[in-house]
Amino acid sequence: MNIDGEHLERKLLCLIGHNFPVFASYLIEIV
Repeated sequence: MNIDGEHLERKLLCLIGHNFPVFASYLIEIV
């Protein structure tokens, strides 16, 4: 179970890392 949890956390971190520039660009456009 711990292995699955760590895998999910890494997957989430990877998704956030890949999508962060997009969110940042949206925030910059709004501001």
